[in-house]
Amino acid sequence: MTRPKHLTSYIGPKARLSGTLRFRGTFQVHGTVEGRVESEGLLEVGPAGLVRAEADVGEVICRGRLEGTITARKRLSLLAGSTVEGALNTPWLALQDGVTLRGRVVMERPGGFVRPVSLKWSRRARAVGRLAPIAAAAALLLLAGGWALSRSRPAMVSSTPPPGLLAAAEEAVSRKDYGRAWRLYDTAFQSQPRSERVVLGLANVAFVQGRQSDAISYYERVLELSPEHIAVR
Repeated sequence: MTRPKHLTSYIGPKARLSGTLRFRGTFQVHGTVEGRVESEGLLEVGPAGLVRAEADVGEVICRGRLEGTITARKRLSLLAGSTVEGALNTPWLALQDGVTLRGRVVMERPGGFVRPVSLKWSRRARAVGRLAPIAAAAALLLLAGGWALSRSRPAMVSSTPPPGLLAAAEEAVSRKDYGRAWRLYDTAFQSQPRSERVVLGLANVAFVQGRQSDAISYYERVLELSPEHIAVR
């Protein structure tokens, strides 16, 4: 794994750590961690890494093995080759092909239960993290302009969500009733998870509510549906 600039801790392939682990920023695991993990930061598990613990962290990116009860308060990404045994609790779960998952998964946020999405870990997807400020600015412009771009672009699926539902969601946005807008978009998402208009609506509402992690996740999904979407890129 590439070592990011904000890396604060690192455990090598032959190292073993037992007990309670607390850290800030990012902790990369290429060896074995057993016990309990507590942090608001990012836990990264490398291909040879093993975390056998009760973990409560901000975010998890796993390429190795997780065992136990894992709570990721922002996002949990399971990349190709990773293996999970136990219980997962997170508002957002991203899965690549080639993941082995045995256990229980609970995905819930204030707007209700959500579904996991397929994660395409490409150069384009990695670039989203570096372009997050640009995506956020684009989202603000879309909100200020009534989301004209999302209304004018055709949906990326053969069937579209009920037009009345989306009209009600967009009307709620115009009234700045973002809680209602989120519920309406989320309802539409349950039946049409591949509708660009719905996913972009969720992203914009999450952004204006200050939930940056959710907003970026939905912007990534928009790029999966429409890789050349200029405003989101």
